[in-house]
Amino acid sequence: MPVIKTAARKIGDDWVTEIHDSVGTVEITYTFLEANQRDTMDFFNISGDTLTLTINATVKTVNAYQTVRVNTEKFTSFKVKSNKNTSAFRSRSSYDVAVAPANLNTATATTADVGNKVNALMDQLRAAGVIK
Repeated sequence: MPVIKTAARKIGDDWVTEIHDSVGTVEITYTFLEANQRDTMDFFNISGDTLTLTINATVKTVNAYQTVRVNTEKFTSFKVKSNKNTSAFRSRSSYDVAVAPANLNTATATTADVGNKVNALMDQLRAAGVIK
């Protein structure tokens, strides 16, 4: 089971991990090293054969040279297999990280405001690979 060790990079408001690989007729599970759950995947079949992509309970048949998008499903791994031969694919998985407010007004900040800022900062540090 391959572990995706490539750290996510920030593109706009999203953190993105992109991989290229090839698979045969045996299903392979890919797992992200980072703990953050992805919520979107763009999957590109760059071969002449049909691939099967499985994310949680969603199964997509991806025809030759076709692109599919899977949205709004939280996932930390996905499975791919070719229906015939060894086939290549590219996947681009992303997730949003809450952006922490720049400063809190200590005179008016509530406990929830402080908690939200801390959570957002922790998400940013995890996404940057500073903490796990």
